[in-house]
Amino acid sequence: KVFGIKRYDNISDLLKISDIVSINTPLTEETKGLINQSFLKKMKKGSYLINLSRGPIVENKDLILNSLLSNHLEGYGTDVWTEEPPSRDDKLYIAWKENKHDLQGRLIVNPHTAYYSKEALEESRSKACATCLKIIKGEKIINRIL
Repeated sequence: KVFGIKRYDNISDLLKISDIVSINTPLTEETKGLINQSFLKKMKKGSYLINLSRGPIVENKDLILNSLLSNHLEGYGTDVWTEEPPSRDDKLYIAWKENKHDLQGRLIVNPHTAYYSKEALEESRSKACATCLKIIKGEKIINRIL
């Protein structure tokens, strides 16, 4: 309220006004295929979609390619693929790899290991050790996934 930010109660209304939509969710039965034809049609024309979660959140990669080619989506960025490794006949993968359809800069694929660094490995190991110690001591664990 202080910053004048409006809260939306449903994703449909949010998609209509968002310039950038970033998907950062675990893959569950509820989120599998979340990005489908209906989702993409609700997105604001000229917006960007970023999937940093899991590949199967996208129902069909051809929908992404078609949204880019029709200029409904201005850009798509991902570090995951619906099927890994991508199949040889995957049109979106081919368009990216061979720079077809003049998608330069509009289709960005980054390795899912983008976090990888000496510092990230050190942090993940120390956090794992701290969690093990908490379990041994019977203390409450942070970031527990049920």
